[in-house]
Amino acid sequence: MKNWYAVHTHPQAEAGADRELRRQGFMTFFPVIRVRKRRRVPGTTIKQARFMAAWSDVPRFHRYIFVLCEPFEIGLINDTLWVSTVISVPGRDPVPLPDEIMDRIMEEAEGQAVDEVGRKRLDPGTIARIADGNPLEGLIAQVSVDLGNKIKAYCAGVKVELPPDAIGEIVSGPDR
Repeated sequence: MKNWYAVHTHPQAEAGADRELRRQGFMTFFPVIRVRKRRRVPGTTIKQARFMAAWSDVPRFHRYIFVLCEPFEIGLINDTLWVSTVISVPGRDPVPLPDEIMDRIMEEAEGQAVDEVGRKRLDPGTIARIADGNPLEGLIAQVSVDLGNKIKAYCAGVKVELPPDAIGEIVSGPDR
């Protein structure tokens, strides 16, 4: 019986692993977010400082893609170019993902876009409430760094990485 498995890829190799697994005939799911960023106009120097806004696709889960396969095919996947390993419990077989989890990941991945050009970055130390619809919704987070496509913060004493749309109301700090 085929199940969904999480595949850990080499750094910045999600698209390559996805392409290789599809080439081998596997069904994969590689969720991306459409992000609009400011980029320097090609052919200009930093001193000229001419910028343009451009859309690009970035992985929703850095270093992870998902593959639908039979348990006996795990060895083929682990031997694939750009793949690090299929996620498993140490000393045991790889763990299939429940259908409910994959359904939710697929639903949430549809039509996601972030416009970083129109968004003001959050200053370190800003305290904000996590927005509705996020697994951590309602909790308070303190921003450590806003990288544009993700925000590193501390939430309940744990370091987390959040997409920009996960930040809801600003509670206090320089951005209030």
